[in-house]
Amino acid sequence: MSRKAVFLCLVCLLSLQRTYAAGVAGARYLLTEVGARASAMGGAFAATNDDLSDLGWNPAGIFTLPVWQTSLAHGALFLDNSYDWLAIGGPLSEDDSLAASFFRSGDSSVVHVDQNGNSLGTVDDYDMVGTVAYARRIFKKISLGLSVKGLYSKLYEFQNNGLATDAGVFYKTPVPGIYAGISAQNFGYQTAYVNTADPLPSMIRLALSYDWPLKQNRFTINAEKDYFLVQGEGDRTSAGAEFEWVKLFSVRAGLTNQELVSYTAGFGVVFGLLQLDYAYVPYRLLGDTHRVQVTYYFDEPSKRAVKTPQTRVALLLDPPAFTFTGGITFVPKAEGDLFPKEGEIVINDEVGRVVKRLTFKDEFQPVHWDGRDDQGRLIEANKGYFYQMTVKDAGGKVYLTPTEILPK
Repeated sequence: MSRKAVFLCLVCLLSLQRTYAAGVAGARYLLTEVGARASAMGGAFAATNDDLSDLGWNPAGIFTLPVWQTSLAHGALFLDNSYDWLAIGGPLSEDDSLAASFFRSGDSSVVHVDQNGNSLGTVDDYDMVGTVAYARRIFKKISLGLSVKGLYSKLYEFQNNGLATDAGVFYKTPVPGIYAGISAQNFGYQTAYVNTADPLPSMIRLALSYDWPLKQNRFTINAEKDYFLVQGEGDRTSAGAEFEWVKLFSVRAGLTNQELVSYTAGFGVVFGLLQLDYAYVPYRLLGDTHRVQVTYYFDEPSKRAVKTPQTRVALLLDPPAFTFTGGITFVPKAEGDLFPKEGEIVINDEVGRVVKRLTFKDEFQPVHWDGRDDQGRLIEANKGYFYQMTVKDAGGKVYLTPTEILPK
């Protein structure tokens, strides 16, 4: 799919805001933000990947799940409502990933009374969603995702069911550290409880994310705009930030203009193969809500990539920082029996312009750079620069290192 085709798809999706069927949305449980990390960042998550919570925002984001993992989340909401969510997913190959989840929400306080006002006990009031998602890289910087959701709800003696789909695009932009996400969610149908079925809360999410690596740490800023295609739902704008310290501890905060929520906060902690995430989401007069999520990784957390495909290559620096007197030497490394057919190290400036391309062939060998661009001009001391290595093996497979800031 070309960039023009992606743009045309986006235009078509946005046009649905004017033409989709009218009616007040039902199945509002589909809008529950189940991921604690995503909830703590204000719900701005459609341009973030490498997290099972992407199932609720953009199925294309699961493409970069680096290892198989499973997640369990619980949310204590307002008015005795709560939810539970279980998910599992991981890579099928270097080019695609698969994930599935089960969601259940309900209210345990609904009481059945007779005509005299006598309590007959509580009644069933719950909703369930089963989801299967698949994502695949179609180009070097673009991945697509699709999910199918089975719906079921019950209230007292009444019940309904339905089917919905989500589709999304994840794009690694030419500017280092900036990512874009587009998703269309909750397109489908549900049957009626009694006479008339309500439309699903269909929506379009547009999002951007900026990752700023700080040596062993990372700072992320997300922004998102959600357009609803049914009556009774106002468009949403949200933003969130996360600071991750040496992949062990994270603090998060978010802002949103949802009807009852203005701000969110939370944190994450890694214990070996386990990760614990917490989100605090206050609903004004309805009270505070809390969400907890536990994720287990079936491989070492240190092998998790940051918004890049799985990689078997690495790029070391010698010396560990660039100097204007001696330059810097890039030392490519690889795991196992990977032999390069060709490789390229690209240095970009802070706005994404290519400053220098360094190439090598047939074998991994150190590549020295004196700090000059392709026109022979020395780089500027007061600007930031990024570097990334791309390696192609004899079979045509491409391996990438994460985009990193050039230390000076």
